[in-house]
Amino acid sequence: MRQPRGRRGRKNGRASRDRTRRSPWIAIPRRGRGRNGVVRSEGASGTDRGSLRRVCGPSETSDLRVHWQEGRRIAKSLHGVARALIRCYPFPYGQGRLIDRSWLGRVRFDEPFMTIRARAGFQMRIMPNDHIGRHLYLTGSFDPAIVRTLRYFAVDGDRFLDVGANIGFVSCALLAALPRCQVVAVEPLRQCYELLAQNLGHVGGRRGVAVHAAISDRLGNGVMSLREGNTGASRLVPQDPSTIPTPPDQLDSVRMLTAEKLMEEVDLQGVDLIKIDVEGHEEAVLRSLSPIIARHNPRAILFEHHGSLDHPKSFIRGLFEDLRYRIFGLQKTLFRLRLVSLERLVAQGRSAPDYLAVSPSIDKFQIRSLARNTVL
Repeated sequence: MRQPRGRRGRKNGRASRDRTRRSPWIAIPRRGRGRNGVVRSEGASGTDRGSLRRVCGPSETSDLRVHWQEGRRIAKSLHGVARALIRCYPFPYGQGRLIDRSWLGRVRFDEPFMTIRARAGFQMRIMPNDHIGRHLYLTGSFDPAIVRTLRYFAVDGDRFLDVGANIGFVSCALLAALPRCQVVAVEPLRQCYELLAQNLGHVGGRRGVAVHAAISDRLGNGVMSLREGNTGASRLVPQDPSTIPTPPDQLDSVRMLTAEKLMEEVDLQGVDLIKIDVEGHEEAVLRSLSPIIARHNPRAILFEHHGSLDHPKSFIRGLFEDLRYRIFGLQKTLFRLRLVSLERLVAQGRSAPDYLAVSPSIDKFQIRSLARNTVL
């Protein structure tokens, strides 16, 4: 005997609701079905691994939205707790390594851009899902050894050239600390350059100039290989497409300037401090800068170099020896930062990721004191 339609409908509806409670994600057989029969939402990106199509009623959709909003609120609270804890880190150095080697280095944010306040007190616009932006959000600083070293040699009124400025943390730190300092910051990546220009204008006003280009030993155009999630690791690559290991959608064409052309464009009459962070392009940059260094004798040149300077025929080492500059490696520990002479590093068979070339105009006794017991 057939059951009345209404009773059968209530019974089937109750069973359907029970099944939904037990297994809220309904598998729908269709083209493009994901693993275990669960359908991904169309158009989902590779990062949206959990994007699923939900088959549910209006009340369940509302509950899901509430849970999602609650999850976002909890995630933001955890971000704030993580930032408060990491800023209580008791040692002057080592925060960056702690972030990179823990779950903090994988923290993700919904906002593509946000404004933060650095430890030095100035505000910056950052990309929180980028390596440098994440560090700035969590600690209020990035690689403080670089800023402290430059501040040690800086004098108010200096002219600072920042080659490979990214979003401009080092430049903004000097602009904030030295009221009469002038900064020319060069950055080839368009997105970073736009933030750099905003940050320099906000912190230094007309004292900061942003240039969208790459410094090299020749004029023309170059190709940048972009590193997703870590713009600071992007670099210039050869223009031969067969030698480029990066997919075409991660390449960007950039304008290349010589140092002399840059000085002419921005009307920079001299330079007192230089910072270079160009991911392997240091030799070309220094080759372009060599006549300017010889002419203006900048007080200190801080550069990143992952190669070795122990060979006597090294171009960088020979350049600074010809100009009578002394080279030091930056040796970092949890408690202090010391300047170790290149000769001592070579004798110990060691190297450093960052080097400092000091002008011969600085007194030899002062250099010796710096090399032995300076704590920055």
